[in-house]
Amino acid sequence: ALVFWSMGTGRVRALAMARAMTWDLQASELEARASLSQLSAYRATLDRHAVVVVTDAGGRITEVNDLLCEITGYPRSELVGAHRRIFDAGRRSEILSAETLERLERGEVHRAELCSQKKDGSRFWVDISIGPIVDAAGTFCGLIAVGIDISELKRKERELVEARAQLREQGIANSLVLERIRSVPRHVFMDEALASRAYEDTALPIGKG
Repeated sequence: ALVFWSMGTGRVRALAMARAMTWDLQASELEARASLSQLSAYRATLDRHAVVVVTDAGGRITEVNDLLCEITGYPRSELVGAHRRIFDAGRRSEILSAETLERLERGEVHRAELCSQKKDGSRFWVDISIGPIVDAAGTFCGLIAVGIDISELKRKERELVEARAQLREQGIANSLVLERIRSVPRHVFMDEALASRAYEDTALPIGKG
């Protein structure tokens, strides 16, 4: 009787352990699904607002997102497999210097504002962060770059520089005056009736009343 009791008890314990393992596996599966869902949401949000490029250790592009294709005019099929130099905007050397690449391979993250080239030859600016990808052994195996298109910001900066140069040519060279002109919206100086024309490149009366 003792033998049968021991065998029965062992079976009960084994079944209990199997059920516990099954519950653990189910809980882990649910947790993994929740993590994947959250990751997918992060990726979808990122893809709407940032360009993403992934390369292998040799600089060959392995993955791009839709926004990059939209901005550059390149279809994904032309980018995947191409070298990252495809965006070099006619430079004689790569966007990433040898020194920068060495730092990335050591695990550092590089951030910069870069001028890149679209398929039609026009330029666009990105504020970009580039980080290393490593395998399970910690060996460097590629790069991932995530950037924001700042072309419009650069255009406005260029216009501001040109406008300040014009003001200097017209005799307004005081740095405090130029800074005030830069920081205060033009329509503030205008009569309400003319405020809608404040940003036209033409002479308008200033002052109110």
